[in-house]
Amino acid sequence: MFSRLRSNIVVLWIVRLLALPVIALLYAAGFVLNLLYGICGSIGMILAGLGGFAAFLALLDGSYAQAAASALVALLLCPFAAPMLLSLAGSALIVAASALFAWLF
Repeated sequence: MFSRLRSNIVVLWIVRLLALPVIALLYAAGFVLNLLYGICGSIGMILAGLGGFAAFLALLDGSYAQAAASALVALLLCPFAAPMLLSLAGSALIVAASALFAWLF
């Protein structure tokens, strides 16, 4: 009976040691995806602000078609969905790594 229990404990520790690189990789991938979310979001907001400023200048000039085109370009440059998906995927990876670590240890 004790030999069976001892072999189960050995197998459990082998699984734990093999899972550590996977857990570390999930944490690192989640961190990188959240970092990319911040970079893409900030660059997109700067570009969208420049497009909005161009639309404002075109409105002051009286060129309504050019202002509408600049506003449309500003809206297209401002990333909404793609960085949010990066953030959600990164958070999901971090949660999965935390759950796997809590389950194994």
